[in-house]
Amino acid sequence: MPLALACALALTCGTSPRYPCRGSACASGTYAPLRVGVSLDATFDDPILLTFAAARPRTTYLPDEGYTLTRDAEGVVSLVTDSMGDLGVAFREDARVWVRDTDYVSRPRIEHTTSDSAVWSFGLDTTLAVEVRFVVATSRVAALDVWIRNDGTGDRVITVLPWTRKCRSPYLMTAGRPGGVAARNRVEVESLLRTVGQGTYLDNLQVGLQLDGEDVPWSGAASCGANAAEDVTNWALSVDPVRPTETAALLGLRRDVRVPGGRSERVRIRRGAVSLTAADTLSTELDRAASYDLDALITEGHERLARMPTMNGLDRDAQFVFRSSFVLLDQLMMPAEGNAHHDYYLFSREPTWWFARLGQHLHESWSMILMSRFHPEDAIASQRIFIDRIEPDGYLPYNIGPVVEQTQGHTASPPLLAWVSWEIFRNANDATFLRDAYDAAVRVHRFWVDQRDADHDGLVEWGGFPISESVRDLENVIWNNVTSPDRVESLDANVWLVVEERTLGAMAERLGRASDAAMWREASAARARLVNATMWDEATGFYYHVSRERNEFTVNTPNDLRRMEIAGFLPLWANIVPADRRARLLAHLRDPQTFWRTFGVAGLAATDGFYSAEASHCCRWNGPVWVPWQWLIMRGLIELGERDLARDLVQRTYAAVAAQLRAVHQFREIYNPDDAAVSNRSMPNYVWSSMIALMMIESSQ
Repeated sequence: MPLALACALALTCGTSPRYPCRGSACASGTYAPLRVGVSLDATFDDPILLTFAAARPRTTYLPDEGYTLTRDAEGVVSLVTDSMGDLGVAFREDARVWVRDTDYVSRPRIEHTTSDSAVWSFGLDTTLAVEVRFVVATSRVAALDVWIRNDGTGDRVITVLPWTRKCRSPYLMTAGRPGGVAARNRVEVESLLRTVGQGTYLDNLQVGLQLDGEDVPWSGAASCGANAAEDVTNWALSVDPVRPTETAALLGLRRDVRVPGGRSERVRIRRGAVSLTAADTLSTELDRAASYDLDALITEGHERLARMPTMNGLDRDAQFVFRSSFVLLDQLMMPAEGNAHHDYYLFSREPTWWFARLGQHLHESWSMILMSRFHPEDAIASQRIFIDRIEPDGYLPYNIGPVVEQTQGHTASPPLLAWVSWEIFRNANDATFLRDAYDAAVRVHRFWVDQRDADHDGLVEWGGFPISESVRDLENVIWNNVTSPDRVESLDANVWLVVEERTLGAMAERLGRASDAAMWREASAARARLVNATMWDEATGFYYHVSRERNEFTVNTPNDLRRMEIAGFLPLWANIVPADRRARLLAHLRDPQTFWRTFGVAGLAATDGFYSAEASHCCRWNGPVWVPWQWLIMRGLIELGERDLARDLVQRTYAAVAAQLRAVHQFREIYNPDDAAVSNRSMPNYVWSSMIALMMIESSQ
């Protein structure tokens, strides 16, 4: 049921509302099918997002545990977490166990997903069918309803075996508790997060695994073996179960369920985590989850997705990728808290990586342009985080979050506030927001022209902690091999200011401020002329940064700034490339030996000695594909009338995203431009990779 209806029925609403189970779906033996639309009929071979985290009304910042539904190399299906161990369910009847999906007579079919729930089904044998309804009920507790249906005529007694396994940093101090087992969970935290992310994580948790009833047998194993399949099988078949108390890599429960012929029986499993300093609240959290109406929560998730834009003519895979983009967006919006006085987004929730929880960046907020087609009120709320934070001189910090801000050396957000706000407004049509965004963006613009143009020549440089402020921060061919970002007149920043000033003109005109609109249009045109006069190299037919001192392509050695980066195509997006230069610039773009790679436009020309295609870690700008930059180039191509080329680019980018969704069922920060099959170890479930859906929408119009 919708949250508003739940509150109307006098349920406990707030940061962790209760959803008592009501109706036939809650009673053992009276299975009722979900009524949430047509089944996805997906498998683990489909390109679908399978990461889940609590919906915003039931989200609290710490702890906040999400799950990814995974099938491992041995065929074990489990819900994987980044810090709390993996959660799975095995089954046993006499000496037979079902642990791997190859043990089933029919492998799992994923029927439904939302941002916080999944439903999958499979057949144990020809007469026993299982349906699992999983919901991340709150940030602290997940619940599974395991429905077993017996299509035979005689009774079957099935042992349901929920288990949790954690090999790195095993569980500590395990002990039985009513209905299950509890343990201390030590969370491994990256040293960098300890430095910059205080208050965004918890070191230690108290975790619990529970079934209905008081006396539930528990047991486990002290250490991990070769793989989950062997560990769970050995435990499930153990005649004399072990109860490890000091450390445990595997913990599990046992419940015998008699399923009469022609009937269904339900077992509810709960797994929870609370801060170790609040360990006494674990029982309350787990007990509360016993009464949640999971079907209502699943329905609620589908209602949120109902506002997703529609696209006709998509094939099966494209439908999964398109839908997954909006599922990710829904998942990454967080409730207002701390220093964030409006709802905001995370870069990622699950798995949590070191920078993901620190707050918003204005350049990641390009993803809110897609959000404005889905839930425009959320896009506006997120943008107001920036609007409210601007200082009197126009300074807007690089990073703004509920706990942490990144202001080192007065590091600023890039000059994009007007443009992102305008793009959101075009879908949201909120006049008050437009006025507030315009006034705020005027102040931010003043900061950039006053404090980021050291030589007062009309072209700006990066400042503050310039590696961060420059957006294209790490493994950048110029920053790594030539000079620091603050020593160049930046092509990126100046093209963004061209578009920012043009956008301020459009905003002013819409607000009825005609003289302001004319002023901004002239400022944009003047900056465009300066970019074209200074940053275009006739010899190579490309755009580059220039040195701050001499406005040349040389800083230390002759022409050392003349390295072909993806930023050289930003003037196409800004639509400021003179007609007599377009063919040469497009020729570079189309060249498969340099930029036009199998899976998108490379971040650096492949002919450059610094080029590397690997999506091996965070923030690499020397080759990998970044989805939002593909979108910028796509827009530039459409503006030039190059629609076929734009669609080709969308298809290449889509193929990269789909390959990762198929392989690991997650989005990625960056993608390998040359080989989608190699391991991608960049940041998972990155918010702005959802923009593949925006590329699909705009290229089809």
